[in-house]
Amino acid sequence: MNEEKILQAVCDYFHEDITKVKSPSQNGQMVKMRQIAIYFMDKKLDITERLMGKCFTGRSLKGSGGMNHSTVIHALKTVRNQIETDKFYASNIEALDKIISAL
Repeated sequence: MNEEKILQAVCDYFHEDITKVKSPSQNGQMVKMRQIAIYFMDKKLDITERLMGKCFTGRSLKGSGGMNHSTVIHALKTVRNQIETDKFYASNIEALDKIISAL
């Protein structure tokens, strides 16, 4: 299992193309998918926040190499909060967890 497999699993689950998720789009659905992918990278892999952010190098408009550390931390907090407050969201995360665990 690696970052790309997790990102691809999230994209497959939501029926979205990986290049769109890596794009600089601020579309709410794309943002949510990036945040979920980061959550699973943190949960399943032993990698730094910096490396998680680098998985999204296609997002960088200036070529800086993806998300910064604070964006990754924000993504993790957002997903954890949503899991605790939204049962439908939590059920999607649980379903994705089973898929990703099987990789």
